[in-house]
Amino acid sequence: MQSQLRFELQQWEAALDSAALARVITDRLAQAGSSHFALAHAMLEALDPIVRLAAYQMRVSGAQHATPAAIAVQWYDSNMKGAEDRVSATIPEYADISAALDKLSAPTGESVAFANELHWRGGTVSFASQELAAQVDRAQGLLKAASGDNSDSLDEMVAAYRKVGKTARRCHAESAVAAQKSQTAALDALLSAYAAVQLYSVCVLSAIDVTQLFNEAQSIAHTCGATTNSADALLGWLAGPCAGSPLSDDKNAPRQPGLAQVVVCYDKIRQRLTALQRSVTEMEAKLLPAVRREIRTQQIADEAVAAEAYYTCLRNYYSALLHASPACAQYVDSLALLDIVVTENVPHATALTAQLAKRDLPPSEATDTEPWLRNLAPSPDKIAQASEAAETALPVVRGLCVGASENTKAWVHSPAS
Repeated sequence: MQSQLRFELQQWEAALDSAALARVITDRLAQAGSSHFALAHAMLEALDPIVRLAAYQMRVSGAQHATPAAIAVQWYDSNMKGAEDRVSATIPEYADISAALDKLSAPTGESVAFANELHWRGGTVSFASQELAAQVDRAQGLLKAASGDNSDSLDEMVAAYRKVGKTARRCHAESAVAAQKSQTAALDALLSAYAAVQLYSVCVLSAIDVTQLFNEAQSIAHTCGATTNSADALLGWLAGPCAGSPLSDDKNAPRQPGLAQVVVCYDKIRQRLTALQRSVTEMEAKLLPAVRREIRTQQIADEAVAAEAYYTCLRNYYSALLHASPACAQYVDSLALLDIVVTENVPHATALTAQLAKRDLPPSEATDTEPWLRNLAPSPDKIAQASEAAETALPVVRGLCVGASENTKAWVHSPAS
Protein backbone atom coordinates (compact mmCIF):
# COMPACT_ATOMS: atom_id res chain seq x y z
CA MET A 1 0.00 0.00 0.00
CA GLN A 2 2.84 2.40 0.78
CA SER A 3 4.49 1.67 -2.55
CA GLN A 4 1.23 2.40 -4.38
CA LEU A 5 0.72 5.66 -2.46
CA ARG A 6 4.30 6.87 -3.03
CA PHE A 7 4.04 5.92 -6.67
CA GLU A 8 0.87 7.98 -7.15
CA LEU A 9 2.61 10.90 -5.46
CA GLN A 10 5.54 10.43 -7.87
CA GLN A 11 7.93 9.94 -4.97
CA TRP A 12 9.98 7.50 -7.02
CA GLU A 13 12.72 6.62 -4.54
CA ALA A 14 10.29 5.99 -1.68
CA ALA A 15 8.00 4.01 -4.01
CA LEU A 16 10.91 1.86 -5.17
CA ASP A 17 12.05 1.34 -1.55
CA SER A 18 8.60 0.08 -0.52
CA ALA A 19 8.00 -2.01 -3.65
CA ALA A 20 11.47 -3.57 -3.62
CA LEU A 21 11.20 -4.46 0.06
CA ALA A 22 7.74 -5.97 -0.48
CA ARG A 23 9.08 -7.89 -3.49
CA VAL A 24 12.00 -9.35 -1.51
CA ILE A 25 9.66 -10.33 1.34
CA THR A 26 7.34 -11.96 -1.21
CA ASP A 27 10.15 -14.15 -2.55
CA ARG A 28 11.04 -15.26 0.98
CA LEU A 29 7.42 -16.01 1.86
CA ALA A 30 7.09 -18.08 -1.30
CA GLN A 31 9.49 -20.60 0.25
CA ALA A 32 7.61 -20.94 3.55
CA GLY A 33 4.85 -23.32 2.43
CA SER A 34 1.79 -23.64 0.23
CA SER A 35 -0.51 -21.20 2.03
CA HIS A 36 2.15 -18.48 2.25
CA PHE A 37 3.09 -19.15 -1.35
CA ALA A 38 -0.43 -18.48 -2.64
CA LEU A 39 -0.74 -15.33 -0.53
CA ALA A 40 2.65 -13.97 -1.54
CA HIS A 41 2.26 -14.40 -5.27
CA ALA A 42 -1.16 -12.79 -5.21
CA MET A 43 0.74 -9.55 -4.49
CA LEU A 44 3.14 -9.76 -7.41
CA GLU A 45 0.74 -8.57 -10.09
CA ALA A 46 0.43 -5.21 -8.29
CA LEU A 47 4.07 -4.91 -7.21
CA ASP A 48 5.90 -5.63 -10.47
CA PRO A 49 4.68 -2.58 -12.47
CA ILE A 50 5.63 -0.27 -9.58
CA VAL A 51 9.11 -1.82 -9.33
CA ARG A 52 9.75 -1.51 -13.06
CA LEU A 53 8.38 2.04 -13.55
CA ALA A 54 9.93 3.46 -10.38
CA ALA A 55 13.29 1.94 -11.36
CA TYR A 56 12.96 3.60 -14.75
CA GLN A 57 12.30 6.97 -13.13
CA MET A 58 15.30 6.48 -10.81
CA ARG A 59 17.50 5.49 -13.77
CA VAL A 60 18.53 2.20 -12.14
CA SER A 61 21.34 0.61 -14.14
CA GLY A 62 20.22 -2.37 -16.20
CA ALA A 63 16.59 -2.06 -15.13
CA GLN A 64 15.34 -1.78 -18.70
CA HIS A 65 16.23 -5.40 -19.47
CA ALA A 66 16.02 -6.97 -16.00
CA THR A 67 13.06 -8.73 -14.41
CA PRO A 68 11.17 -7.03 -11.55
CA ALA A 69 12.56 -9.66 -9.16
CA ALA A 70 16.14 -8.89 -10.19
CA ILE A 71 15.53 -5.14 -9.99
CA ALA A 72 14.09 -5.47 -6.48
CA VAL A 73 17.02 -7.56 -5.21
CA GLN A 74 19.54 -5.22 -6.84
CA TRP A 75 17.91 -2.11 -5.32
CA TYR A 76 17.53 -3.72 -1.89
CA ASP A 77 21.16 -4.90 -1.79
CA SER A 78 22.71 -1.75 -3.25
CA ASN A 79 20.54 1.09 -1.93
CA MET A 80 18.67 -0.13 1.15
CA LYS A 81 21.05 -2.37 3.10
CA GLY A 82 23.05 -0.21 5.47
CA ALA A 83 20.84 2.82 4.78
CA GLU A 84 18.43 2.44 7.71
CA ASP A 85 18.34 6.19 8.44
CA ARG A 86 17.24 7.09 4.91
CA VAL A 87 14.77 4.25 4.40
CA SER A 88 13.25 4.52 7.90
CA ALA A 89 12.05 7.99 7.03
CA THR A 90 9.45 6.43 4.73
CA ILE A 91 9.28 2.90 6.23
CA PRO A 92 9.39 3.26 10.04
CA GLU A 93 9.53 -0.53 10.61
CA TYR A 94 12.42 -1.00 8.18
CA ALA A 95 15.10 -1.79 10.78
CA ASP A 96 13.09 -4.67 12.27
CA ILE A 97 12.09 -5.99 8.84
CA SER A 98 15.67 -5.85 7.58
CA ALA A 99 16.97 -7.70 10.63
CA ALA A 100 14.37 -10.45 10.14
CA LEU A 101 15.23 -10.78 6.45
CA ASP A 102 18.93 -11.11 7.20
CA LYS A 103 18.18 -14.25 9.20
CA LEU A 104 16.74 -15.94 6.10
CA SER A 105 18.77 -17.31 3.23
CA ALA A 106 18.31 -15.23 0.12
CA PRO A 107 16.90 -17.06 -2.93
CA THR A 108 19.68 -16.92 -5.49
CA GLY A 109 19.94 -18.74 -8.80
CA GLU A 110 18.76 -22.33 -8.54
CA SER A 111 19.38 -22.80 -4.81
CA VAL A 112 15.84 -22.15 -3.60
CA ALA A 113 14.74 -24.31 -0.67
CA PHE A 114 11.14 -24.96 0.36
CA ALA A 115 9.60 -26.43 3.48
CA ASN A 116 8.88 -29.93 2.09
CA GLU A 117 11.34 -32.40 0.57
CA LEU A 118 11.47 -35.51 -1.59
CA HIS A 119 14.55 -37.68 -1.06
CA TRP A 120 15.16 -39.75 -4.18
CA ARG A 121 18.15 -41.26 -5.96
CA GLY A 122 20.56 -39.83 -3.41
CA GLY A 123 19.32 -36.27 -3.98
CA THR A 124 16.78 -33.90 -2.45
CA VAL A 125 14.02 -31.97 -4.21
CA SER A 126 12.18 -29.34 -2.15
CA PHE A 127 8.69 -28.01 -2.88
CA ALA A 128 5.99 -25.92 -1.20
CA SER A 129 2.81 -28.01 -1.21
CA GLN A 130 2.14 -29.60 2.16
CA GLU A 131 -0.68 -31.65 0.60
CA LEU A 132 1.75 -33.20 -1.87
CA ALA A 133 4.30 -33.83 0.88
CA ALA A 134 1.72 -35.79 2.90
CA GLN A 135 0.81 -37.88 -0.15
CA VAL A 136 4.47 -38.64 -0.90
CA ASP A 137 5.07 -39.75 2.70
CA ARG A 138 2.04 -42.04 2.62
CA ALA A 139 2.98 -43.56 -0.75
CA GLN A 140 6.57 -44.21 0.38
CA GLY A 141 5.29 -45.82 3.58
CA LEU A 142 3.05 -48.16 1.58
CA LEU A 143 5.91 -49.01 -0.77
CA LYS A 144 8.24 -49.86 2.08
CA ALA A 145 5.63 -52.05 3.79
CA ALA A 146 4.28 -53.66 0.62
CA SER A 147 4.16 -57.44 0.36
CA GLY A 148 4.46 -59.13 -3.00
CA ASP A 149 1.73 -61.63 -2.08
CA ASN A 150 -0.81 -59.03 -0.97
CA SER A 151 -2.73 -57.73 -3.97
CA ASP A 152 -4.79 -55.35 -1.82
CA SER A 153 -1.70 -53.57 -0.49
CA LEU A 154 -0.27 -53.43 -4.02
CA ASP A 155 -3.43 -51.82 -5.39
CA GLU A 156 -3.42 -49.31 -2.52
CA MET A 157 0.20 -48.45 -3.21
CA VAL A 158 -0.40 -47.96 -6.94
CA ALA A 159 -3.39 -45.72 -6.18
CA ALA A 160 -1.26 -43.69 -3.75
CA TYR A 161 1.48 -43.06 -6.32
CA ARG A 162 -1.06 -42.16 -8.98
CA LYS A 163 -2.48 -39.61 -6.56
CA VAL A 164 1.02 -38.21 -6.03
CA GLY A 165 1.45 -37.79 -9.77
CA LYS A 166 -1.97 -36.16 -10.16
CA THR A 167 -1.36 -33.65 -7.34
CA ALA A 168 2.13 -32.84 -8.66
CA ARG A 169 0.65 -32.11 -12.11
CA ARG A 170 -1.96 -29.81 -10.56
CA CYS A 171 0.65 -27.96 -8.49
CA HIS A 172 2.83 -27.62 -11.58
CA ALA A 173 -0.07 -26.16 -13.55
CA GLU A 174 -0.91 -23.69 -10.77
CA SER A 175 2.73 -22.58 -10.57
CA ALA A 176 2.84 -22.17 -14.36
CA VAL A 177 -0.17 -19.84 -14.19
CA ALA A 178 1.54 -17.79 -11.49
CA ALA A 179 4.74 -17.68 -13.55
CA GLN A 180 2.85 -16.10 -16.45
CA LYS A 181 2.04 -13.12 -14.20
CA SER A 182 5.47 -12.74 -12.60
CA GLN A 183 8.90 -14.28 -12.80
CA THR A 184 10.75 -15.24 -9.63
CA ALA A 185 13.49 -17.67 -8.67
CA ALA A 186 11.02 -19.36 -6.32
CA LEU A 187 8.50 -19.99 -9.11
CA ASP A 188 11.17 -21.36 -11.44
CA ALA A 189 12.34 -23.70 -8.69
CA LEU A 190 8.77 -24.81 -7.92
CA LEU A 191 8.00 -25.62 -11.55
CA SER A 192 11.13 -27.77 -11.67
CA ALA A 193 10.39 -29.42 -8.31
CA TYR A 194 6.83 -30.41 -9.18
CA ALA A 195 8.04 -31.84 -12.51
CA ALA A 196 10.61 -33.89 -10.56
CA VAL A 197 7.90 -35.25 -8.26
CA GLN A 198 5.84 -36.21 -11.32
CA LEU A 199 8.86 -38.05 -12.72
CA TYR A 200 9.34 -39.81 -9.38
CA SER A 201 5.73 -41.03 -9.49
CA VAL A 202 6.09 -42.22 -13.09
CA CYS A 203 9.33 -44.09 -12.31
CA VAL A 204 7.96 -45.90 -9.27
CA LEU A 205 4.73 -46.85 -11.08
CA SER A 206 6.80 -48.14 -14.02
CA ALA A 207 8.97 -50.18 -11.65
CA ILE A 208 5.89 -51.68 -9.99
CA ASP A 209 4.35 -52.48 -13.38
CA VAL A 210 7.54 -54.10 -14.67
CA THR A 211 7.87 -56.12 -11.45
CA GLN A 212 4.32 -57.45 -11.78
CA LEU A 213 4.80 -58.43 -15.42
CA PHE A 214 8.18 -60.03 -14.71
CA ASN A 215 6.78 -62.09 -11.84
CA GLU A 216 3.84 -63.17 -14.02
CA ALA A 217 6.18 -64.22 -16.85
CA GLN A 218 8.44 -66.17 -14.49
CA SER A 219 5.47 -67.91 -12.89
CA ILE A 220 4.09 -69.02 -16.25
CA ALA A 221 7.55 -70.14 -17.45
CA HIS A 222 8.01 -72.17 -14.28
CA THR A 223 4.63 -73.82 -14.80
CA CYS A 224 5.67 -74.71 -18.36
CA GLY A 225 9.02 -76.07 -17.14
CA ALA A 226 10.96 -73.73 -19.43
CA THR A 227 12.85 -71.28 -17.25
CA THR A 228 16.40 -69.97 -17.59
CA ASN A 229 17.32 -71.41 -14.20
CA SER A 230 17.74 -75.12 -15.03
CA ALA A 231 19.64 -76.30 -18.09
CA ASP A 232 18.66 -79.94 -17.46
CA ALA A 233 14.96 -79.07 -17.35
CA LEU A 234 15.34 -77.05 -20.53
CA LEU A 235 17.03 -79.90 -22.38
CA GLY A 236 14.33 -82.28 -21.29
CA TRP A 237 11.61 -79.83 -22.28
CA LEU A 238 13.00 -79.30 -25.80
CA ALA A 239 14.29 -82.77 -26.54
CA GLY A 240 11.47 -84.71 -24.87
CA PRO A 241 8.87 -84.64 -27.66
CA CYS A 242 10.26 -85.93 -30.95
CA ALA A 243 10.05 -83.63 -33.93
CA GLY A 244 6.78 -84.08 -35.75
CA SER A 245 5.30 -86.37 -33.11
CA PRO A 246 1.66 -85.82 -32.15
CA LEU A 247 1.04 -83.87 -28.94
CA SER A 248 -0.40 -85.39 -25.82
CA ASP A 249 -3.39 -83.29 -24.86
CA ASP A 250 -2.82 -83.98 -21.15
CA LYS A 251 0.89 -83.17 -20.95
CA ASN A 252 2.09 -80.92 -23.75
CA ALA A 253 -0.95 -78.90 -24.82
CA PRO A 254 -0.69 -76.17 -22.14
CA ARG A 255 2.95 -75.44 -22.93
CA GLN A 256 2.55 -73.57 -26.22
CA PRO A 257 -0.12 -71.07 -25.12
CA GLY A 258 1.75 -70.66 -21.81
CA LEU A 259 4.96 -69.65 -23.57
CA ALA A 260 2.98 -67.29 -25.80
CA GLN A 261 1.78 -65.52 -22.65
CA VAL A 262 5.38 -65.28 -21.41
CA VAL A 263 6.43 -63.60 -24.66
CA VAL A 264 3.49 -61.20 -24.39
CA CYS A 265 4.53 -60.28 -20.83
CA TYR A 266 8.05 -59.41 -21.94
CA ASP A 267 6.69 -57.42 -24.88
CA LYS A 268 4.58 -55.41 -22.43
CA ILE A 269 7.64 -54.82 -20.24
CA ARG A 270 9.54 -53.44 -23.21
CA GLN A 271 6.61 -51.18 -24.07
CA ARG A 272 6.53 -49.85 -20.49
CA LEU A 273 10.26 -49.13 -20.59
CA THR A 274 9.98 -47.35 -23.94
CA ALA A 275 7.16 -45.21 -22.54
CA LEU A 276 9.29 -44.48 -19.47
CA GLN A 277 12.15 -43.25 -21.66
CA ARG A 278 9.74 -40.84 -23.39
CA SER A 279 8.48 -39.60 -20.02
CA VAL A 280 12.02 -38.99 -18.79
CA THR A 281 12.82 -36.98 -21.92
CA GLU A 282 9.65 -34.88 -21.56
CA MET A 283 10.12 -34.24 -17.83
CA GLU A 284 13.83 -33.54 -18.11
CA ALA A 285 13.08 -30.50 -20.28
CA LYS A 286 11.06 -29.04 -17.37
CA LEU A 287 13.81 -29.46 -14.78
CA LEU A 288 16.43 -26.94 -13.75
CA PRO A 289 20.01 -28.14 -14.34
CA ALA A 290 20.60 -28.38 -10.59
CA VAL A 291 17.62 -30.74 -10.19
CA ARG A 292 18.77 -32.87 -13.13
CA ARG A 293 22.13 -33.28 -11.45
CA GLU A 294 20.54 -33.93 -8.05
CA ILE A 295 18.42 -36.89 -9.19
CA ARG A 296 20.59 -37.87 -12.21
CA THR A 297 17.84 -37.91 -14.81
CA GLN A 298 20.17 -39.00 -17.61
CA GLN A 299 21.03 -42.10 -15.62
CA ILE A 300 17.31 -42.89 -15.25
CA ALA A 301 17.05 -43.02 -19.03
CA ASP A 302 20.21 -45.13 -19.27
CA GLU A 303 18.86 -47.58 -16.68
CA ALA A 304 15.64 -47.94 -18.67
CA VAL A 305 17.59 -48.59 -21.88
CA ALA A 306 19.76 -51.23 -20.18
CA ALA A 307 16.69 -52.90 -18.66
CA GLU A 308 14.96 -52.97 -22.04
CA ALA A 309 18.02 -54.66 -23.57
CA TYR A 310 17.96 -57.32 -20.85
CA TYR A 311 14.26 -58.02 -21.25
CA THR A 312 14.75 -58.23 -25.01
CA CYS A 313 17.13 -61.12 -24.32
CA LEU A 314 14.47 -62.91 -22.30
CA ARG A 315 11.72 -62.11 -24.79
CA ASN A 316 13.66 -63.57 -27.74
CA TYR A 317 14.77 -66.58 -25.68
CA TYR A 318 11.20 -67.53 -24.78
CA SER A 319 10.03 -66.75 -28.30
CA ALA A 320 12.67 -69.22 -29.53
CA LEU A 321 11.33 -71.88 -27.14
CA LEU A 322 7.83 -71.14 -28.40
CA HIS A 323 8.92 -71.68 -32.02
CA ALA A 324 10.73 -74.90 -31.02
CA SER A 325 7.72 -76.31 -29.20
CA PRO A 326 6.06 -79.32 -30.84
CA ALA A 327 2.92 -77.30 -31.47
CA CYS A 328 4.86 -74.86 -33.69
CA ALA A 329 7.81 -76.99 -34.89
CA GLN A 330 9.40 -73.91 -36.51
CA TYR A 331 12.91 -75.03 -35.62
CA VAL A 332 14.83 -72.86 -38.07
CA ASP A 333 13.06 -69.74 -36.79
CA SER A 334 13.81 -70.83 -33.24
CA LEU A 335 17.49 -71.28 -34.08
CA ALA A 336 17.61 -67.81 -35.63
CA LEU A 337 16.14 -66.25 -32.48
CA LEU A 338 18.59 -68.07 -30.20
CA ASP A 339 21.47 -66.95 -32.39
CA ILE A 340 20.27 -63.33 -32.07
CA VAL A 341 20.15 -63.69 -28.29
CA VAL A 342 23.72 -65.02 -28.10
CA THR A 343 25.39 -62.82 -30.73
CA GLU A 344 23.44 -59.55 -30.42
CA ASN A 345 21.09 -59.21 -27.42
CA VAL A 346 23.40 -60.50 -24.69
CA PRO A 347 26.49 -58.48 -25.76
CA HIS A 348 24.36 -55.33 -26.04
CA ALA A 349 22.78 -55.78 -22.61
CA THR A 350 26.18 -56.64 -21.08
CA ALA A 351 27.79 -53.49 -22.48
CA LEU A 352 24.99 -51.23 -21.24
CA THR A 353 25.02 -52.79 -17.77
CA ALA A 354 28.81 -52.45 -17.57
CA GLN A 355 28.51 -48.73 -18.31
CA LEU A 356 26.04 -48.31 -15.46
CA ALA A 357 28.27 -50.30 -13.09
CA LYS A 358 31.10 -47.79 -13.58
CA ARG A 359 29.03 -45.00 -12.01
CA ASP A 360 29.09 -44.39 -8.30
CA LEU A 361 25.64 -44.87 -6.77
CA PRO A 362 24.75 -43.52 -3.33
CA PRO A 363 23.94 -46.12 -0.62
CA SER A 364 20.30 -44.94 -0.43
CA GLU A 365 19.65 -46.51 -3.83
CA ALA A 366 19.55 -49.96 -2.21
CA THR A 367 16.92 -49.15 0.41
CA ASP A 368 13.52 -50.80 0.60
CA THR A 369 11.86 -47.66 -0.77
CA GLU A 370 13.78 -48.02 -4.05
CA PRO A 371 12.32 -50.83 -6.18
CA TRP A 372 14.10 -49.33 -9.15
CA LEU A 373 17.34 -51.28 -9.08
CA ARG A 374 15.71 -54.63 -8.38
CA ASN A 375 14.08 -54.98 -11.80
CA LEU A 376 15.13 -51.94 -13.84
CA ALA A 377 18.89 -52.33 -13.47
CA PRO A 378 19.73 -55.94 -14.42
CA SER A 379 22.82 -57.51 -12.92
CA PRO A 380 25.59 -59.16 -14.96
CA ASP A 381 24.65 -62.47 -13.29
CA LYS A 382 21.09 -62.31 -14.66
CA ILE A 383 22.37 -61.53 -18.17
CA ALA A 384 24.91 -64.35 -17.94
CA GLN A 385 22.13 -66.73 -16.89
CA ALA A 386 20.05 -65.78 -19.94
CA SER A 387 23.11 -66.21 -22.17
CA GLU A 388 23.88 -69.65 -20.73
CA ALA A 389 20.27 -70.78 -21.24
CA ALA A 390 20.32 -69.67 -24.90
CA GLU A 391 23.69 -71.35 -25.53
CA THR A 392 22.36 -74.54 -23.93
CA ALA A 393 19.29 -74.48 -26.15
CA LEU A 394 21.23 -73.91 -29.39
CA PRO A 395 22.58 -77.47 -29.93
CA VAL A 396 19.24 -78.97 -28.93
CA VAL A 397 17.39 -76.92 -31.52
CA ARG A 398 20.06 -77.76 -34.10
CA GLY A 399 19.26 -81.40 -33.46
CA LEU A 400 15.59 -80.70 -34.07
CA CYS A 401 16.50 -79.21 -37.46
CA VAL A 402 17.66 -82.59 -38.86
CA GLY A 403 14.77 -82.51 -41.27
CA ALA A 404 15.86 -79.22 -42.79
CA SER A 405 16.45 -79.01 -46.51
CA GLU A 406 19.95 -79.18 -48.05
CA ASN A 407 19.90 -75.38 -48.57
CA THR A 408 19.52 -74.71 -44.87
CA LYS A 409 21.72 -77.43 -43.33
CA ALA A 410 24.91 -75.34 -43.54
CA TRP A 411 23.17 -72.37 -41.93
CA VAL A 412 21.74 -74.56 -39.17
CA HIS A 413 25.24 -75.58 -38.06
CA SER A 414 26.60 -72.00 -38.29
CA PRO A 415 23.77 -69.43 -38.10
CA ALA A 416 26.25 -66.56 -37.86
CA SER A 417 27.22 -67.26 -41.48
